[in-house]
Amino acid sequence: MKHLSHLAASVVGLALFALAVPGAFAQQPAQQRPAQPRPAQPAPAAPAQARPLPPKGTDIVIIDVGTIERNSLVHKAYRTQEERHRTAQQTEEIKLDNELRAADQELAQQRTILSPEAFNTRRRDLEKRIADTTQGVQNRRKEIGDAFVSAFNRIQATVGEVVKEIAAENDYKVVLARQVVVVSQDAVDITDEVINRLNKKMTTINVAIPARR
Repeated sequence: MKHLSHLAASVVGLALFALAVPGAFAQQPAQQRPAQPRPAQPAPAAPAQARPLPPKGTDIVIIDVGTIERNSLVHKAYRTQEERHRTAQQTEEIKLDNELRAADQELAQQRTILSPEAFNTRRRDLEKRIADTTQGVQNRRKEIGDAFVSAFNRIQATVGEVVKEIAAENDYKVVLARQVVVVSQDAVDITDEVINRLNKKMTTINVAIPARR
């Protein structure tokens, strides 16, 4: 049955996280300590004000793509959906992996009571099931990945529209990403305005994941 275990491992490779020992990272009960007075909490910091735009006609202005992706509402909504679908897909892959392992073990136990012909038939059926499952997982991953790429492209298109609007309104000649600039001054950064306008144009995004077939 070594060859069947090897086939089952092809699906295991699609969900390496599946074999963590339950409770291995559970927190140990903390030792009792005398109660300590809680220190006074500092007052919350006032929200940072948006950086003013550079003067009209500035030749070169800067945007920070990383800051936009971290702080805009639509990018946060995108990440929330991405994490939810990733978790759901991982859960489904663990379930499929466990089913194949159980089928492999069951066939191994039946080898001594099945005729060679019956055993070989069931072995081929299991091999096909493993191959079909592996292909199905790969196809599903591609469907989900393509949906998120499409959604991200829609976000980036809107970011581009916002940047063009700001540049046109203020007669900025060139807009560069901070990530490709060696040195720049904060005074020429328009990132805050991009985020503010993006938040008004696009607060969320619907990632259209195809239904399972």
